[in-house]
Amino acid sequence: MACAALALALPLAGQGAATAALPQASCHDPAPGAIQAANVFHDGGPLFLQPTEPGPDAPVTLTLRTAACDARSVLLVYRPTFDAPRRSVPMRQAGHDATGRYDLWRVTLRTGAAGSTLTYRFELHDGRTVEWFGANGISYAPLGGGHFTIAPGFHTPAWAQGTVFYQIFPDRFKNGNPANDVKTGEYNYQGNPVLAQPWTVLPENPGLGRDFFGGDLAGIMQELTPYLKRMLGVGALYLNPIFQSLSNHKYDTQDYYRVDPHFGSNADLAALVRQAHATTAYPGDYRMSVILDGVFNHTGDSIRWFNKEGLYPPQGAYNTRKSPWYSFYTFYHWPNQYDDFEGCCPTLPRLNYATPAVRDTIYRARNSVMQTYLRPPYAIDGWRLDDANELGSQGLAGDNAEIWREVRRAVKPVAPNSLLIGEVWATSQPWLDGTQWDGATNYYGFTFPVSSWVTGRDAKGQPATLPASALDASLATSANALPRPAQLVMLNALSTHDISRFLYRAGGNVGRLNVAQILQMTYVGAPCIYYGDEIGMTGATDPDDRRPFDWRTAHWNQTVLAMTRRLVALRRAMPVLRTGSFAGLLTDDEHNGYAFGRWQSGQRAVVVLNDDGKAHTYRIDVAPVEALPGRTWSDALRGGSIATDASDTVTVRLPPYSGTVLVQPSR
Repeated sequence: MACAALALALPLAGQGAATAALPQASCHDPAPGAIQAANVFHDGGPLFLQPTEPGPDAPVTLTLRTAACDARSVLLVYRPTFDAPRRSVPMRQAGHDATGRYDLWRVTLRTGAAGSTLTYRFELHDGRTVEWFGANGISYAPLGGGHFTIAPGFHTPAWAQGTVFYQIFPDRFKNGNPANDVKTGEYNYQGNPVLAQPWTVLPENPGLGRDFFGGDLAGIMQELTPYLKRMLGVGALYLNPIFQSLSNHKYDTQDYYRVDPHFGSNADLAALVRQAHATTAYPGDYRMSVILDGVFNHTGDSIRWFNKEGLYPPQGAYNTRKSPWYSFYTFYHWPNQYDDFEGCCPTLPRLNYATPAVRDTIYRARNSVMQTYLRPPYAIDGWRLDDANELGSQGLAGDNAEIWREVRRAVKPVAPNSLLIGEVWATSQPWLDGTQWDGATNYYGFTFPVSSWVTGRDAKGQPATLPASALDASLATSANALPRPAQLVMLNALSTHDISRFLYRAGGNVGRLNVAQILQMTYVGAPCIYYGDEIGMTGATDPDDRRPFDWRTAHWNQTVLAMTRRLVALRRAMPVLRTGSFAGLLTDDEHNGYAFGRWQSGQRAVVVLNDDGKAHTYRIDVAPVEALPGRTWSDALRGGSIATDASDTVTVRLPPYSGTVLVQPSR
């Protein structure tokens, strides 16, 4: 099909990719008989999927990009549901992009019913060859390349899409009310007297869960406006468990309906959320969202329902088989052999979701735990769901998906804009079909590969290297396999309470932390800062990763803090960093360099990273982000500008362990 003979179609609303005023692409194919794989592109961004969150039984338009005059025809190969037979439909050539280097192919089809999943890939023909393109890239096998996914009717909260989260471990952030502090010897935890520790000492190691530093909700409220909003500009808080518990970590819940007295009161929680939501404290104030850690896979053994610690009248499941809560748990040999967290922690008996009363108590009833805190007076904005992939019935997780579907049906009508983030350490794809969670803790798709590339160590601090080319493949394919609404709310963390801090893994190299921060704040999803990372805190794995926040500003690493503030402000100011398409532009395994682009109608950004101990110069082809020929790029982190040369490349020289973000508006 000759390019010069094509009539140019009008672009989709907001796309601006194909216009008749732009010069036509040349029809010379430099590689006849073979698809130029590096130039084939599609993702869930607004230039390639419209709308990005299609409804059920609704039209959706898909766009594929290929090198100019390269493919002779393209088919969309899809399944309207997972179990449906494959179908194919021809795509029409619909003009070219702004650079004239790429052809655009489009097709519009209808989605299926709500709850179904539409999967698709592209079949490209060029003379003698046929190739397939999916979420994993180009394949020469019909079923290769993986598939892209659309979940009709799947919507995630707009406030969460691309926002910056800040994770707080409550006992260690700030002591705002010393009157509620734990006192040494006040009670025993797992046979050991609890300890009240001075703020500046390190956590007890090995950790016994019994040392307390006095952090509380009052401390968070004191720093919410001056530090979290005005200093950092983060958009949402994620609080580790705050409900009553005997431990410092609170993952062994004693009472879901009571904020731990050493953190404050239920009224304090309501006040914190109101303060976060308020928008009038200062000029430029904004609504900050708050999500809580929901530990619903297991309880503590001290909870009234189980009562192994004997804190309540002897009616718990551990005390008598006639307990009203006996069926809340799975006993193999009552009372001492029962299902617990990962089969290793008898202090954490697992809930049995085969019991209807468990489902009613946790999420189904109006006064259930999940619904109670989503409603006023608390009105939290969502839940991070602990150990979510293992929740199930009678010691198993075979009905896990069915339970999460029921959870979504129960809580979304109560708070349609609430966020459900599941904790899982492997791929989260099975839970992100639009009927279960909104997103997940993105260890698999972000934390692990980024740690390995930047630091040469895995999240636990063990040696694990990853070249830039493998990093690029991991970032692209793990995102592309998910429906777009889920991509935008995946929680992308460098550190958490369960892994060593990033700066520890980086051997104290602040430059490497800066490289990771730039990547985190410019990648697809929702960046999540673990408290203290922004001031250069370090620490090995639990309990060392849970050190108290150092409020002595003279101890803060101002280089790290300044970078964090610049990046958060840049992300807030540039929608393209939150919702634009993502594509790798350069992988330099020899010099540990990596560049990628983000773009959508009206804005383009190119991120360049050097994770090497020497300075390097990188030449990056910027045509794939539809960069306007001959236009300059502003350096958003270092200042100044860089020109695009005649071959659509920019040349960037970076010092050791550094990076930058180049920005080009449409005009």
